Amino acid sequence: MKNEVLLPLLAEGRKKKWAYTSLLFSLFYFTPLFFGATKDTSQYVIIGTCYLVFVAFYVVTVNTPKKLIPVLLVCLFLINNAASVFNVGGAILFGYMSFVVGYYYRPAVSISVTSGVMLSILALQHFMYPGQWLFLLACLLNCCALLGFGFMERRETTHLIKDTQAKEALGTLSAIAERERIGRDLHDIAGHALSGISLKAQVADKLMEKGKYEQARSEVKELATLSQNLLSEIRKTVTGIKHLSMEDEIEKSLAQLRDKQFIIEKSIDTNVLTSLNAVQETNLTLIMKECMTNILRHCNGNLVSITVAQENDTASMVIQDNGIVATNDTNSAIVKGNGTTGIEERAAILGAKVDFTIDKGVCVSVIFPLLVSQNNTSKEAE
Repeated sequence: MKNEVLLPLLAEGRKKKWAYTSLLFSLFYFTPLFFGATKDTSQYVIIGTCYLVFVAFYVVTVNTPKKLIPVLLVCLFLINNAASVFNVGGAILFGYMSFVVGYYYRPAVSISVTSGVMLSILALQHFMYPGQWLFLLACLLNCCALLGFGFMERRETTHLIKDTQAKEALGTLSAIAERERIGRDLHDIAGHALSGISLKAQVADKLMEKGKYEQARSEVKELATLSQNLLSEIRKTVTGIKHLSMEDEIEKSLAQLRDKQFIIEKSIDTNVLTSLNAVQETNLTLIMKECMTNILRHCNGNLVSITVAQENDTASMVIQDNGIVATNDTNSAIVKGNGTTGIEERAAILGAKVDFTIDKGVCVSVIFPLLVSQNNTSKEAE
């Protein structure tokens, strides 16, 4: 279908934990061995081999794109049937097929496949294990439950993807609207001023032709004043452009960390964010993104905290994780690379103080004056 959302793999992001830990329930495969008749060694070997083959194919399945899923499902179906011939517990493995189809396919298709799987379980009960109806009934309920989990995972993932796409589309529309606004502002400002400049230049030229040099000089001075005013207005307009929204970028970075199973602690003073000018917001956002990128690439911990706070006329941004990091042997300082150098350079632009410390993980602290950049901008505009 044209409007169908492309779903990520089952073994990606937050779904990875459930996709693998759910294999613990497959151990019920061995339950009947403790209550049934004793089997010989060769049968136990076959039963164990069937289980290992099932686990291997299941892991491959959750790491495989949707277009190859039908082939793997057929393989799983055959493996489960083979496992069920030697052990009634093999019926429990059919439920994992229901979970996969429930996630990747529309309800009509998923229900049809699961119905076929349940018919296979009923056939096993009728022809091979007529006395095991209670256990096989539990297997049927297991198929229904895992199909429901697949439906819920599909629905939640689809909702998250559409929500992300909507936010991206809104951001694009906002950027287009901002460009159009800037274009209108520049047109209104520059158009009127340039018309005045052109007129003054023509008047000065005619006065000089007539030998009225004093009047021409006066027109030239006014021409210079108009040019300076125009330059000032253009600078003010450009300064008002928000190149990066820090609040939006923080949420995007934290969403990536959550996908990697990080626990997030956040304390953001929104008054600080709204008081930033374009230069401060852009550079602080890039510092934050560099820190988050380093965490995603190198952190082996599971907790990240970000704090933005204000104290009098200064503000601070502190980002910390709980991972173990490489240090210099001499002074236990962080081994610096291009990323940390870039952070220091951007902090220098803001007149900020930046510290890299190790305290149960990496801690990056940026302390900056709230009004420095705004005052500098005002001076440049003048």
